[in-house]
Amino acid sequence: MKKYLHLLFLCLFFTSCAKGEVRVAKKVVVQEVSPFTTRIHFPFDSYVVPDSEFSALDQNVAWLKKKPEAVFILEGHCDEWGENIYNLQLGDLRAREVKAYLIEKGIDPERVIMVVSFGGNRPLDERHLPDAWRQNRRVEFVLR
Repeated sequence: MKKYLHLLFLCLFFTSCAKGEVRVAKKVVVQEVSPFTTRIHFPFDSYVVPDSEFSALDQNVAWLKKKPEAVFILEGHCDEWGENIYNLQLGDLRAREVKAYLIEKGIDPERVIMVVSFGGNRPLDERHLPDAWRQNRRVEFVLR
């Protein structure tokens, strides 16, 4: 794809020069869109993956199968409700639940470098609102 973009750029550049025009060239960067989802969200006070998140997890499984060299960390997160120790445990359970699903679907457990919980200590959205709390109850995939 990049090869063809470069050829197109050169053709346009030389066509402009042949007409006596001078243009400053701009590099066009085309990024591959990845179907990989970095966040899986959870309901309040639960480590059970909700039905609404399985399609995202399945997309990740498909992507990981195409990229056998990819390794990652699973980070468990919670909202601000609950005691710190409880949220750390809940975040850990969420990350381990996602890991178990990935293994069940054929992903080598060795590819998960680490499972870690941050509890409610690293909110994605720091507002004190229901929508923010929903965003903060999650497991994040961190590719390495």
